[in-house]
Amino acid sequence: MSTGSAVSLFAPVTKTLHLKVSPSQAFGRFAERFGEWWPRHAGHSVFGPTSTGCLMEAGVGGRILEQGEGGAVAEWGRVTAWEPPRRLQFSWYPGRDAATAQRVEVTFTADAEGTLIELAHHDWHLLGEQAEAVRDGYDSGWDTVLGTFGAHATRAARSTLDARDLRGWVAAFRTTIDVPRDRLWHLLTTADGLNQWFTDATTLEPQAGGQLVFRWRNLAADGSTLEHFGRVCRYEPVTCFEFDWQADSGTYDLRCRIDFEETGRGTLVSLTESGFQETPTGLQDLLNRQGGWAQVLTQLKAFAQHGIRL
Repeated sequence: MSTGSAVSLFAPVTKTLHLKVSPSQAFGRFAERFGEWWPRHAGHSVFGPTSTGCLMEAGVGGRILEQGEGGAVAEWGRVTAWEPPRRLQFSWYPGRDAATAQRVEVTFTADAEGTLIELAHHDWHLLGEQAEAVRDGYDSGWDTVLGTFGAHATRAARSTLDARDLRGWVAAFRTTIDVPRDRLWHLLTTADGLNQWFTDATTLEPQAGGQLVFRWRNLAADGSTLEHFGRVCRYEPVTCFEFDWQADSGTYDLRCRIDFEETGRGTLVSLTESGFQETPTGLQDLLNRQGGWAQVLTQLKAFAQHGIRL
């Protein structure tokens, strides 16, 4: 292995999420209510279908535990820094020996719109020959985990935020995929590319003002074709793709923007979706899209890196 590839392989997995809540709300929901949102039944557990709960004990030295049937307990890690509402750090070894413990750091930074949450997963070299495969799994896995957390934190904030606070909420995701930027551009912004891994009959006019129709045959409950219509707003190869389309409720439009940035390991894809209305319906649309985009980006990564259509 060359020095360059080793550095890339062992680089931290980093993820970001922006939420329209305060840092104290975000920290509290992430750490103190860890067991309420962690997606144990989406494959992120040791006990799988027999898992009965999980928790993070407060304070330095606190354990991260999963409970299983019959009183079984699995320790996932230990809290090494507890600095509410700014910073949380913990060791991480679910299903492994504590000698291979890695380090995960999560920071919560206030800005004009709410809180920027940044997660960094370090120390891949401790896994030896398994490092690359495990790192790939976590690179997509943290997308799902943070998507689930974002939906939980947003839903929990509904009772404490007024309509003015809800204005301008955004679903935001970032993930690095180990393929060239032009390859990802093709998969995400052309009809041929989308039909390879996501849809099966999409049409897309590759220019600003062009029509976009996401189309799936035999996906609707009655076996008919399911369609979502949109309009291309920006089409700047291989940098930015932006389009308008309807929210899940069908009552207003959203704007989705996807940016592509070359990195030493591949391509950083940044996706934001904005325009969610400050109503209960709009909030439900936001929750739906947060979970939906996390799944879609996992599908994209599986196909782009491994040729697997999920």
